[in-house]
Amino acid sequence: MRSSDIIRSIIILLLFSIIYSSIIVSDTILDMNKEWAKYRCNPLFMPFASAFGHSNIDNFKYCVSKISNNNMPDLMGPTKLNIDLLGKMGGNLNTNITSSNGFVSMFRDNIMNSFGSIYGILMGVIAEFYKLSVSMKDVLGKTIGVTRTLVYTLEGSITTMESANDTAFMRSLRKISKLKGKSKGCFSGDTKIKLNTGDYKRIDEIEINDTLEYDTHVLATMKITNITPGTSDMISSVYMIPNGDNDDILVTGSHLIYDNVLGKFVCVRDYRDSIKTKRCLDVVYCLITDNHTIPIGEYIFHDWEDTPNKSKDIVR
Repeated sequence: MRSSDIIRSIIILLLFSIIYSSIIVSDTILDMNKEWAKYRCNPLFMPFASAFGHSNIDNFKYCVSKISNNNMPDLMGPTKLNIDLLGKMGGNLNTNITSSNGFVSMFRDNIMNSFGSIYGILMGVIAEFYKLSVSMKDVLGKTIGVTRTLVYTLEGSITTMESANDTAFMRSLRKISKLKGKSKGCFSGDTKIKLNTGDYKRIDEIEINDTLEYDTHVLATMKITNITPGTSDMISSVYMIPNGDNDDILVTGSHLIYDNVLGKFVCVRDYRDSIKTKRCLDVVYCLITDNHTIPIGEYIFHDWEDTPNKSKDIVR
């Protein structure tokens, strides 16, 4: 048998195989086209929608819309743009694949031209896959950018909240919340307090900017009820502390007084020289000073902001 006969036999077998394969593919395409709704969003068939008589771009948009349900349209805008690009690339790829149908007729005419067409198709497919990889890289980069933007936005929000939490307003709110429900100590209105001039004033007559002894400046004065609203019950019991010629001091038991023996502030009710009385003070008075102390006679009391670690060193 001559070599030319062998070549012709091979060519005939190839042609038969191609024709047979084309028939099988055509039947498969017809079957799938009947059930297109079932397969149209399958990733394996989406790029070849035009082969089933449907637009690649329209089919791709339908599937994307079905999957995403129109969630986050603004955030997914860049991704949608790239998806459209992928759809166009799929259309180009499908066009190249469709153009390969002409390869059968060209193969019958000229084997060399057929090989040239195959080479061109392969190069076209490679080029499209390269474009696809570049587009996917771009989509990934934009997704990372959006994610970073969200992270930076969250970090900025957290920083803003932390900054707002550290403002004077928030500190005041926290301070007020700590004071809520806390029983503050106060004095009877006729309690006499010595000024830096040597004169005495009742505490209910003390004014803002008065200067007490030991150069203690008055920042605020307060008049406070000692009766629980809606009842006749006192909020704080009244204690008496002897004060020599300056009259006894009537003060609520929750007020803080400096104990020279212990070297710290203690509640009046726990002070060794205090005596609990049955006196009822409907209204009590207190001060806020620059050093958070109120000197009365031989005693040092804390002011309204009775947190011991706020007061300055006791100097007598």
